[in-house]
Amino acid sequence: MRSARTECTELVLRIGPETAGLRTDRALAQMLPQLSRREIQKLCEQGCVMRRQRPLAKGAPLQAGDVITVLVRPMVAATANPNLALDVRFESRDWVVVAKPAGQPSAPRSSTDLDTLANALVARYPELATVGHRALEPGLLHRLDNGTSGLLVAARHTAAFAAASQALKLGQWSKRYLALVQGNDLPTSATIRGRLVSDRHKPERVNVPDGVTITALEPSAYDAGDPIPLKEQALGAPHETRFIRLGCEGEFTYVEVAVSAAFRHQIRAHFAALGWPLLNDTIYGANVEPSLAPLRHALHAARVAWVGSEPFPGFDVAEPVATDLAALLRVRGDSP
Repeated sequence: MRSARTECTELVLRIGPETAGLRTDRALAQMLPQLSRREIQKLCEQGCVMRRQRPLAKGAPLQAGDVITVLVRPMVAATANPNLALDVRFESRDWVVVAKPAGQPSAPRSSTDLDTLANALVARYPELATVGHRALEPGLLHRLDNGTSGLLVAARHTAAFAAASQALKLGQWSKRYLALVQGNDLPTSATIRGRLVSDRHKPERVNVPDGVTITALEPSAYDAGDPIPLKEQALGAPHETRFIRLGCEGEFTYVEVAVSAAFRHQIRAHFAALGWPLLNDTIYGANVEPSLAPLRHALHAARVAWVGSEPFPGFDVAEPVATDLAALLRVRGDSP
């Protein structure tokens, strides 16, 4: 531990009223956006988060006025890999919007990972290396699960990143997904609400501890606006997913889904909680679909848009449904 600590940077934080009473990991995740909550939990387990020189457990509540010391190892940047393909759909002085294929991770877990979208991005746009909350996620404003295909947005400089990140938190982005779900009893359009939390025993999934509610929605209301995201202070409030049915064939339904600042696995977990898991999403109880690659769940990020804010013009990019899902839709009888 001593040798590890000598390599660390010491951060000293004072707990204010806005984070008083929160768990240590949750409070520090708000105060240190460059670190994920999981990274903070690991630091707690390693004894690198302290109050009055004593290690803090990740679940320990904090009080206003507490002085917390966090020992953080230097961040290692994503390694540029110019040999990876990169499908750019939109480029400006502020943004890059790219199409991620299913099966490719959005960002590396360590500097030794070379096959992620981030590795390709930083090779084409080296300025991204100094942008973003974490060095391993250069410029990335959001992420997609490995098994999801579609559009991702990266900011090319720090000012653009800050403006777009704030807009995303406030629900000002428009994000649309296409999905094939297992089930044929979905309403024409509806809103799903349910609080999501990471599964402590199965890190590959999330839970819906309080269950979900589903409320019918007039089709005209689906396009009236995007779901309102959680306010940062509203911890424990339900997440919201909106959908409209596009077609149905046999035991499967094709839907478009609207979310704003989505929680991890939000679409997948919400539909699965209602008995409609995404096709081939075996983590959430779906049957295996032989025509899709293993772990390729039937979800595609089809549109991402933001009007922008001065002095940054925004973006509005659409991406046709991925080839593997389009082929499956033709087999099922729907039109992609």
